[in-house]
Amino acid sequence: ARWSVSIPQELGDSLDMLMRAAIATAVIPVDDEMMAGEDGTDYQFIAHFYSAECWSPGGGNNAKLVNLMDTICQLVKDHNVDQLVGMMPQISRLTAAYRAKIPYLPVSD
Repeated sequence: ARWSVSIPQELGDSLDMLMRAAIATAVIPVDDEMMAGEDGTDYQFIAHFYSAECWSPGGGNNAKLVNLMDTICQLVKDHNVDQLVGMMPQISRLTAAYRAKIPYLPVSD
């Protein structure tokens, strides 16, 4: 099944930046927080030509990303654009948290 909803460009750009930052952390040395898994579910994230996956993280940025994306998926299914837009501060905070782990990127724009 597929679901879709039209969102403002700013929200799309924010989600794109989040995915790029999260995927970029997949190519740097990881810590235990990023490797630990809670069950057998793998989550795959794709942005343009790049992808990364994590194994049901129990904490840290990856767990926040999985929870955030689960919420976003449900809001898309419900066509709830207002709540999606309302998630922008959370998306921005998580983007900054990922970017802080990438030494060659600035923490903020």
